[in-house]
Amino acid sequence: MKILYRIMDIFCHPSRIVFYYKDKIYVLIIHLLAFAAMAVGVTAALSYTDYYISREDGEAFSKAIFESKQVAEIEYNDYKLSGEQATISAGVFRIYFNMEQPTTYSSSEFVVVLGQEKARGYSGTKLVYEMEYKNLSSNYSFKLSDLKSGKNEKEIEFVDFISVYLRGFEHEYATQTFLGGLRLILEFYGILLIAMFIFTYLINPTIKFEVRARLMIYDSLIFFFIFSLAFIFNVEFLEYLAFAIALFYSSITFRHIIRINKNGK
Repeated sequence: MKILYRIMDIFCHPSRIVFYYKDKIYVLIIHLLAFAAMAVGVTAALSYTDYYISREDGEAFSKAIFESKQVAEIEYNDYKLSGEQATISAGVFRIYFNMEQPTTYSSSEFVVVLGQEKARGYSGTKLVYEMEYKNLSSNYSFKLSDLKSGKNEKEIEFVDFISVYLRGFEHEYATQTFLGGLRLILEFYGILLIAMFIFTYLINPTIKFEVRARLMIYDSLIFFFIFSLAFIFNVEFLEYLAFAIALFYSSITFRHIIRINKNGK
């Protein structure tokens, strides 16, 4: 029951946080990990249940080929790729044609290397997948010059073919999205703790560091809850609101200490 009251105070009654200044360090750590796990869990759940790569990503390559001034002589037929070497980029993707490995590795792009008989996918220097064309469910046939001349049926085949390998990065894309969200949480929370320390010190500089740290962390836990809502509803404003409310809660907590001292209670 005491745990329930503590959680209710963390959410709704920051003036009562002062009553927990003697809590054991392990109690504080458990609460911090629980609230942080909530935010991380929400980030992971949203990252790995969403879909990031669609047919439109493949169509971006066909559009780039159609709008280019000159197109390489490249043909795919009977599960084999032949012709000249070429490199085409669209969005966060780069495709190498008639090569066996990337000429450059980039952590900011997903790279597809289309060799003569197989495709390889790279994220940075990491090999994400390796798939042979003969394992495709359809025997596509197209030339890049067909796309340049506006042959719709060949564009459809090309997009279908390319989309298979772009979608091979779905899990890797989700992982990078999750890590980006995790980094955002850590950055915001780190800045929040620094801001709270300065803010609460200006309000009441007489509080001992270990007591101040306990109260600060309890006041900061509301941050993880509101930050989770920011991810759930995809509202960036809530990220800053989480920061502001945590600071506001710390103001209430530490001003309450001053009021208690002044009353001599």
